[in-house]
Formats: sequence, structure tokens, C-alpha cells
Amino acid sequence: MRRRSRHHRIAFTLVELLVVIAIIGILVGLLLPAVQAAREAARRMSCGNNLKQLGLALHNYHDTHLKFPPSMIYDANPANSRFWSWEVQLLPQFEQENVYDGMNLNIDGLNAANASVNEPYISLLLPVLQCPSDPYGGVYDNPSLIALKLGTTSYLGCRGSERHPLAGNGLFPERNVSTSFRDITDGTSSSIAIGERPVEGTRVTAWWAVASGYDAHGLGDQVLDSSEGLYRGAIGSPAADARHWWSLHPGGAQFTLCDGAVRFISETIDHNVLLGLSTIGKGEVVTGI
Repeated sequence: MRRRSRHHRIAFTLVELLVVIAIIGILVGLLLPAVQAAREAARRMSCGNNLKQLGLALHNYHDTHLKFPPSMIYDANPANSRFWSWEVQLLPQFEQENVYDGMNLNIDGLNAANASVNEPYISLLLPVLQCPSDPYGGVYDNPSLIALKLGTTSYLGCRGSERHPLAGNGLFPERNVSTSFRDITDGTSSSIAIGERPVEGTRVTAWWAVASGYDAHGLGDQVLDSSEGLYRGAIGSPAADARHWWSLHPGGAQFTLCDGAVRFISETIDHNVLLGLSTIGKGEVVTGI
């Protein structure tokens, strides 16, 4: 009788190997979008938590001072100018008392000769002010323009609905001007307090501590109006995309309303609805959010 061979084939053929590689490639191609979506969902949740903390901080500030902080503390006299933002004024309310206590707010925030004592603080990247989906959040460091390092923020106060060089009609209407709950006659659940906008490429319009200037949109004062709407911008974009609300979250951006709730607003929102949400006392009837 013929002996059975004790040798068994233990290797793949080339065809089998190619089939396995193709299957693995397909599985990886299906898995990567799911992983990326899960990571973005986590980043969006973290961003929403930041905005929620800022909303609670606004309420705590109001409980203490019976008003909200102004968009910026400002004095027309250069010797007295301060340029400290609303986010600086909220520091004790979102557990940054050590930063607030270490700063000297009685000197000009942008005068490097005087403000160097504050630089260790104003150059900080505070996690609560950073959207984790924003790759350009960081420290501004351009001594040819300003001899200070300045931390950035992804969250701006809502100045109102209209582009205007002097005063807005939102929660943060004007430098040195504070609003209160009694001014929010449109309803706290129908009025935006804070919204998202990524840090632009040069990092000159998103400093959390001090204002870089004051223009029609209030860009340098950590506030933004809604006159140019909500739509997707370009990552690392120039200053043009600093003039409208947007985020790196797919499809829209997150906002804190005056009642403290956080809402994701779609880029497809009607512009008039967004304008109505951006005011606090114009009497608009807002639906569709």
C-alpha cells in the first residue's frame, strides 16, 4: 500500500494572500471613518463642556455683581487704557482665581513695558477657552508686532446682530457697558451669549486676555457680531474668516445661550433667525433652532 504523505501545505498561495490583504484593506477603510467620527464626537462634547462652564461662570458673575462683565475695560486716555477682556473678568468664576489674583489689572494689558508682569498669565493656554477641534489654538508670539506672548481663545462673546463701529445689541454690546438679566427681554433661551470661532492663522484676533483693537465687528475685544452669519471657513484662514461664526465641528458650531444651555446650531440656519438669536432686546420671535 502506498504511504500517505506526512507533509502538509502550511503556506498561503499568492492568490490567497492577495485576497486577505484586500479584505484587511476594506476593513481598515471602513474602520477609519468610524474612529475619526468617534474622536470628533468626543472633541465636540469637550467643547460643549467648555461652553457650559463659561455659561455657568457668566451666571455666577451676575449673581455676584448683578450684571454681566463688559466686553472690554477701556479708557480713552492712553495713560489709563486697560484693554482687559470679559474673559479676564470671569477668571474667578471658572476656577482660575490664581491667574486672576496674579495679574495686575491696573495697568495697560498691551503695554509691554508695564505688562511684562502679566505675561506669565496672559500667555497661558487655558483649556476651558480652547476648542479641542481647533488646530490653530496656541500662543501668539510675534515680537515684531507686539512684544508679548498671548494665549488665544476659541470662544467669543456675542456683540449683537449688526455691524456697527460703536455699540451692539447683544449681551456684550460695547466696551465698558454691562448688561443684566433684566435687559434680556427676548428671553434667555432665545439669546446667544457666547459662540465659537476658530483661531485664524496669524493668531492676531483671538487673544483671550487683552484686546488688539476695536473695529466694526469688535474682533479684538473677544466679541463678534452676527452680521456675516454662520458658515464654514478655511482652517488657518486669514482675518476674513475671523468675521463670522464657525467651527471645525462638521455642519455648524456650538453656542451658549443666556440661560446657560449649550446648543449646536447648523450652518443651514436662516440668517434672519441667527440675527434674532444674537440680540437680547429687539423683540424678535425666534423659531427654527
